[in-house]
Amino acid sequence: MEGFDTPILLITYKRLDTTEKVVARIAKLKPANLYIYSNAPNPLKSDDEEKVITVRKMIEEKIDWPCNIKKFYRTEHVSAGVSISSAITWFFENVEEGIILEDDILASLSFFEFAKELLKLYKDDESVWHIGGNSYNPYKMRSPYYFSAYPHIWGWATWRRAWKNYKFHLDDIDREIFFENINDLFLTNSEKKFWIDFYEDYFKVQEKTTWDYQWTCRMWYNKGLAILPRENLITNIGFEEGATHTSDTNSWLAHLKANETEIPKRKEQIKQNKKADLFASRKAFFIRSTGRKMLSDIKKILISPLK
Repeated sequence: MEGFDTPILLITYKRLDTTEKVVARIAKLKPANLYIYSNAPNPLKSDDEEKVITVRKMIEEKIDWPCNIKKFYRTEHVSAGVSISSAITWFFENVEEGIILEDDILASLSFFEFAKELLKLYKDDESVWHIGGNSYNPYKMRSPYYFSAYPHIWGWATWRRAWKNYKFHLDDIDREIFFENINDLFLTNSEKKFWIDFYEDYFKVQEKTTWDYQWTCRMWYNKGLAILPRENLITNIGFEEGATHTSDTNSWLAHLKANETEIPKRKEQIKQNKKADLFASRKAFFIRSTGRKMLSDIKKILISPLK
């Protein structure tokens, strides 16, 4: 795998333990092009500066292979949603396609080849927006991947041509069209109602702390689909008490195994697997009833991005 030629973006902040493991996994690939993003220390937290500097230094010391490195080290702290989305925008100002990892995402080695091949295969298919590494699929499938409405973001890849549609704010979304698209995406009324209710409330949130629900909104608004693997290829190693989005160490999501996978060799018919998405709706988002869920009732989802 030496000289892996698909660009990789690593988004970091101050978590040394998890970042070190992710960098060690990336080092096995020896990517030719590596983009490092780091948010600035939070001035309201006294120990932030030392932690951020330590992480940045560790990364630079661990990159010991020939590599084109580009760095975006912020000098002023921004919120998590702005931080991550701006990192991705910076990445695609420099590359046409690439893989995105956050500092607590440990991908299997075959995930990188999986993403690389699919980036090539679907480069010009504008209905495909996202290639994810997470999968909650319980079904046996012939192909190593399927098409989904859910753009899970624990290890993923995309193209500049898709990300150019991203906007942090959603003021320009025609809600009637958007909600019609949601009705077309899902099998059950409970799924449709859940996401329509969710976004009706989410549109009202003035200070958005997430970035990925905006990405999902843009994808659904434009009738895009995600590619997901037949089996899960990602482990989130960031579950710990005090974590921003992954503090529940007992969550089943904390124990997902990163599997190896067959590398795709051909294109498949672009058709959403709504049956697999129904399973994910129930398993990951607990969508079972048809009752209205206000923001206060789905707080866990709001603070835990689509992963």
